[in-house]
Amino acid sequence: GLYPRRLERAVVLCGYPPRGLDLSDQPLSGIPFLICHGTRDEIIDLSAARKALPMLESAGASVTYIEEDCGHVVGPKTRQEIPAFFK
Repeated sequence: GLYPRRLERAVVLCGYPPRGLDLSDQPLSGIPFLICHGTRDEIIDLSAARKALPMLESAGASVTYIEEDCGHVVGPKTRQEIPAFFK
């Protein structure tokens, strides 16, 4: 289940939304999300990751989205952004 009252912010690294996830009632209103994905990810296709952006925004989340020229790893820009995101 989803527990938006327990969630203050979230980082999604090389991920994608699960099938059937319904966020239509805006349960994530105002919650900051940082989504980071490599454009050359050989495990999770970039198009799958891109689906998270409109889904989270329509659920009310405040989304920062980063694509980096790397594979299925945490890229240098992401490593810089994560500490700032949690301040």
